[in-house]
Amino acid sequence: MNEELNIENASLEQFITHEVGNKMLAGELRLSSQLNQFAETSRQEIQNYFLSPFELIDVHAFNNMEGLENQVYEIAERLFDNQDDFIQESKALAEKVFNDANHERIKSAHFSVVYFSQLAIEDELMDAIGIFRSENELPFIKMNQKETQYEIQHDLGYPLNGIDKGCLILQTEKSDGYRVLIKNKYPRAAESQYWIYDFLKVIPIADDYNNTKELLQQTKSFVVSHLDKDMPKTDKLEILDRTMNYFNNNDSFEKEGFQQQVLQSQNLITEFNEYEVNKELSINDSFDISQKAVSNQTRNYKSVLKLDKNFHIYIHGDKSLIERGTEFDGRKYYKIYYDKER
Repeated sequence: MNEELNIENASLEQFITHEVGNKMLAGELRLSSQLNQFAETSRQEIQNYFLSPFELIDVHAFNNMEGLENQVYEIAERLFDNQDDFIQESKALAEKVFNDANHERIKSAHFSVVYFSQLAIEDELMDAIGIFRSENELPFIKMNQKETQYEIQHDLGYPLNGIDKGCLILQTEKSDGYRVLIKNKYPRAAESQYWIYDFLKVIPIADDYNNTKELLQQTKSFVVSHLDKDMPKTDKLEILDRTMNYFNNNDSFEKEGFQQQVLQSQNLITEFNEYEVNKELSINDSFDISQKAVSNQTRNYKSVLKLDKNFHIYIHGDKSLIERGTEFDGRKYYKIYYDKER
């Protein structure tokens, strides 16, 4: 999906917030019975708070395999057909996220459900349903001007520069599980995974972004976690370096060419193909490379050689300039050759 999401003319139609605690910590679920009230002058700021974090990258869809129930998909389907039961459907979503919380580190949150209209992808207008968790309140200072002085107060609230967790369900591609955009401020935290896998039950769609992201992640996992632990770390770092060079220097991925340029040896190619089968991966033979995905994965591909707690060596080039050995007393060493200091 290479289009852009246009929120310039979006309109907030309905907006409700519930309080969702963590039942594992004796937290409570407090459901609202009416829509939120807000000043009309705040409408644009509220819309920006919810919508501005989303881009049409890393797109997901509801996992609707045969026999698999997906309550969030079903509620979205009903709301897109008829908004009359918006409050009741929002309560059902709040109850589900409360019941699905299965980790004691999941924070209490203000849980908001918002119905938008007039979002656009290219020339196509569509509605969207937003589901959001606001978790981390921050203090702020309010300065209220009086006749001869200012009255200073403080309060707690949510910064406008980003939601904690959110999803935006776009009213398009219904038969394929809609198109769902995900935001998670702390995506690697174990307690955050329930948001995608337990509550939303979404899977990435097979577009260029996710194909690129998946291939880079699986290649790194294959090299770091699967290859023989006795393989020198410098050899593994060289494979990772060739992987990133391939994706930075090519517009499209071709499986055979990738394997020849990156893995090089037939033994490694065979092992990678077996790894793909055993992990039940479905790597496409060819796809256009998403440079956005490459950029987002770059930090995971840093070639860093970590030696005890004393040294980190960053390797960016020729592995032959590093010599590995062992002293007579068993201590290991690396000898590094170079022409000049910079």
